[in-house]
Amino acid sequence: MEGAYFLIAIFFGSLILGLLVSKKAASLVSGQPKAPAAENQKAVKKPVKQQQQQPKASAKKVVEANHPAWLAEMKGKDEIRSIAWDPRNRFLAATTKETVVLYDVDSLVEKSKKSYPVKIDGMDSPVNVAFSTNGFFVLSYSEKRELEAYATLKKKNEEGKLYKFLKRFPGQDHGDIVSLQVTPDCKNIMTAARDTTITIMNLKGVQVDKLQTKQLQYNMATISPDGKYLAIAAAMSDIKLHKLNYTAPAPGTEEAPTLSGIEKTFFTRLEGHTGGVTWVQFSSDSKKMLSTSKDGTWKLWDISVDFKAGLTPKVILTGSPPVPEGKAKLFYPKVYLSPDNRLIAAPLNKEIHFWSAETGKLIEIYNNSHLGYISELTWSPDSDRVATFASDNVIRVFKVPSVNK
Repeated sequence: MEGAYFLIAIFFGSLILGLLVSKKAASLVSGQPKAPAAENQKAVKKPVKQQQQQPKASAKKVVEANHPAWLAEMKGKDEIRSIAWDPRNRFLAATTKETVVLYDVDSLVEKSKKSYPVKIDGMDSPVNVAFSTNGFFVLSYSEKRELEAYATLKKKNEEGKLYKFLKRFPGQDHGDIVSLQVTPDCKNIMTAARDTTITIMNLKGVQVDKLQTKQLQYNMATISPDGKYLAIAAAMSDIKLHKLNYTAPAPGTEEAPTLSGIEKTFFTRLEGHTGGVTWVQFSSDSKKMLSTSKDGTWKLWDISVDFKAGLTPKVILTGSPPVPEGKAKLFYPKVYLSPDNRLIAAPLNKEIHFWSAETGKLIEIYNNSHLGYISELTWSPDSDRVATFASDNVIRVFKVPSVNK
């Protein structure tokens, strides 16, 4: 009897061993050992989980770059260099690595925005763009430092364009152009180069005057709207003002005085910053000046003083970026006064800070205005909107906050 039990045990043991060997062989033939059921479920769920998370991450990215005051957006096909708002409120211009594009202001809030790329055959990359008050704009170029002027047209010409080429100006024999401006009388063009050379030429391409101060470097320069003064922001902590000279018209004529030159010695300077001044701007009535510095402050100056009596401009308002406790001090690289002289827009990283130019109070901060750092800002002529561009290669237009907030 015991022998029978022993034979039965051997039989079932052999059967079980055979089944195990068969499964192992099948696994080796397939090339992969079969994973346990729990591991299989985990491997299947993992890619599904990633696919579900991806849209959420994308949606969050878009939301972070949006702001309730955001009105419009234009994405550049290549690197954006500068922007400028037409004083007549017809166009918003943007220079890119390849061309300059004119955006129709009235269509900015529409899905299909009207834009007009300007053909610039044979020229290198445009850098700066500046409008005149009477309807033309000027471009500066990077390598040859040449200038070009174009007229904007009221309606499309036979070629379907809203612009017309006017003139090409010879290349400048100095460093990179950091400021480009059409003078208030619309008869001259001013350029400021980083190597501290300022040149004024008329629309015929004839040089009116040149100023070389031989300082460390220029950050920018600008002419006051009344055409009387030239302000220079260099690597120093002061702002130097130079007078512009004019030639009186012939007796009996109704012509305006003609710009004839720059006084080589500054007649006054604005002292109050303790770090290098990076940006200056005159108010639209030429009675005030706005500046910002690496010392972390912006300042609004009263320049409507009696210079002949020996008086000097005084600071009437000052402010600085809010800094969280324990964080390093910040500064605004550029600050922009609205055309109505009531608001100051100060880009900082991905934010836009709005200050009252009447009280010096910080009114509102537009957080997450861009996905990249903001490079430049320009005001609409009606002081109702600002346009910005950033390292995310996007131009955005925002409604500005109420000054009475």
